[in-house]
Amino acid sequence: MPNIGADNTYNSASSAIIVDNGTTGYSELSGTFGDSSLFGYNNSSTRYSFTPGAGVKWTPTLTAGTYKVSIYRIVYSTSDNNAQIRVNSAAGLSSPISVDYTTGTSGWYTLGNFTFTAGTSGYVTNSFSGNTGKNLRADAVMFELQ
Repeated sequence: MPNIGADNTYNSASSAIIVDNGTTGYSELSGTFGDSSLFGYNNSSTRYSFTPGAGVKWTPTLTAGTYKVSIYRIVYSTSDNNAQIRVNSAAGLSSPISVDYTTGTSGWYTLGNFTFTAGTSGYVTNSFSGNTGKNLRADAVMFELQ
């Protein structure tokens, strides 16, 4: 699928780079997606899919360095309780990081610190486990230079 939107990053005072859904750095890789009534980062819109195997990707433009990577988790009872998040960094593709989107509070969820090369070779993916009655939720990923 093509990238969606026009402007891919927001720079905050903390030197964070945020790739949000609906922007150039965000793409829907597979599955059928819709607009959610649940709000995410910065009170913005979010996306969802009930399609087993659905996936999304966030690709920032980075300078070389080590970044704390966080995903904006939208907590809701029908969200995926076993979302499979992977980070592609200078070290290669990470093992899946299982994230439960059904409990806790919506907000930034830290995936860890990762070293990236300069450019757009680094990215984060979220894949839907396909649990019946659940869905993949997609919003934003933040990269904070350490």
